[in-house]
Amino acid sequence: MGADKVYFPELCRYAVVGAVSFLLDFVILMLAHNALMACFAGSLYLATALGFLGGIMLNTYLSVKYVFIDKEGGKDKQSLVIHDYIKIIMIGITGLGLTELGMFIGVDFIGIYYLWSKIVVTAIVFLWNYWARKVFVF
Repeated sequence: MGADKVYFPELCRYAVVGAVSFLLDFVILMLAHNALMACFAGSLYLATALGFLGGIMLNTYLSVKYVFIDKEGGKDKQSLVIHDYIKIIMIGITGLGLTELGMFIGVDFIGIYYLWSKIVVTAIVFLWNYWARKVFVF
């Protein structure tokens, strides 16, 4: 199977991992935003970044362990080399940029409540992360 094809069971596993990671991201976002909003005006964007980082770290661990499985040996990809992790970090940085941009557009430009905006943005970034990891890493 080439990187250009979607492997349905893998996509389903990634969706479950994404949902679990999203919950952590969402909780961190809410807690951090509520704790920081009295401190300064940009607290939403710092809270968004903190939530994203927590979620992406969990997502990366679970993706390596359970999602992108070596088809030949049936084992997980724990043997990733440093350049694979650099690619994962670069994909994550791009995802964070997309998340922050989406939150800005949704909250400040359109006027959507920040948690609704986060849900929409997460769906878009989910697709980006799966595609990019599939093509560039796994």
